[in-house]
Amino acid sequence: MCRRSRSRVDHARIWPVALGVVLAGPILLSARSADTTEHRRRSEASDIAKLAAITRADHSTIFFHGLTASGYVRDGAVHHMELRVVKEPLHLRCRGEAVSRDGTRIAYVIVADDAKRCEIVVRDLKTDKETTLAYLVESYRMLAWSWNDAEIAYQGPAGIVVMSTADGQERVVIRPPFRINGIRISGGYFLESVDWLHDGPELVVDANICVPTGEPGACRHENHTLLVFPNGDSRLVALGKSPTVSPAADVIALASNSHVEIINADGSNRRRLTRIPALFNLAFFREWVGPNTMWSPGGDRLLFGTVIDEESNGNYYLVEIESGRRQRVLTNTSIDVTAWR
Repeated sequence: MCRRSRSRVDHARIWPVALGVVLAGPILLSARSADTTEHRRRSEASDIAKLAAITRADHSTIFFHGLTASGYVRDGAVHHMELRVVKEPLHLRCRGEAVSRDGTRIAYVIVADDAKRCEIVVRDLKTDKETTLAYLVESYRMLAWSWNDAEIAYQGPAGIVVMSTADGQERVVIRPPFRINGIRISGGYFLESVDWLHDGPELVVDANICVPTGEPGACRHENHTLLVFPNGDSRLVALGKSPTVSPAADVIALASNSHVEIINADGSNRRRLTRIPALFNLAFFREWVGPNTMWSPGGDRLLFGTVIDEESNGNYYLVEIESGRRQRVLTNTSIDVTAWR
């Protein structure tokens, strides 16, 4: 079986109830259960060919998961690949997958043979050889390689942990409870992603925080892009989700409620790149931007994915950083684009 990212499915559940009511008809009609396997295969093959055209033009590599095929396209050539899948027991979370910055390795987390812990596996794409890097207590979904590929960050019970890719040695870099400007986060929260600055000790974290509304026991979920320091304190960069750091500098791309934006890590030079497209041409609803946001290897473009129905089909858009020009490259696709190198 192909290992397909489930991140868009997980997040689709938090769409507003009103969206489901207003769009119940189109959503039900768009369910992929009506598709045949052969139609789905042809559709995904067409989308993979479009990704291949992008990589052929700039000699890059794009990684993807689909329902019928997974792998990567490099310089226009498609390489199919399957990663091991082990079903999680109810008591254990073994999640996360990330491509090294140089595009030659994939790290992913699976349940270990004893079903009592997790195992982080690294696959070398040149040889297809897999090695066990280390065993973990748990991994809560997010993985990220450092810019020199010397370390991998993940979230476990102890907090955010950094592991050496040479020998698997670990160090806890951020311990809970997390704070913003010294104030402990009082409501519920969970971390959706982590990324690295190029040189500084801070990590860029997407924290989904349940912010109290003022009514007893009530709160609303908001995504906060934070710079988190080793002592667990953090500074708010911007309200927004799916932050990712440019390969060219400490510039962060993120999605606000209405736009895809970029901002310097120190909070300066915030700029809107493009408006998030309207969903089904309804001005008051926008496509939901998922976690699949990535920079081009040169840092001059941005690729971001959206979710448009309850089956987690979506669109992908390519945006030029300089001009803000946006074009849709994949439409109503079941493909998840996971990395661009």
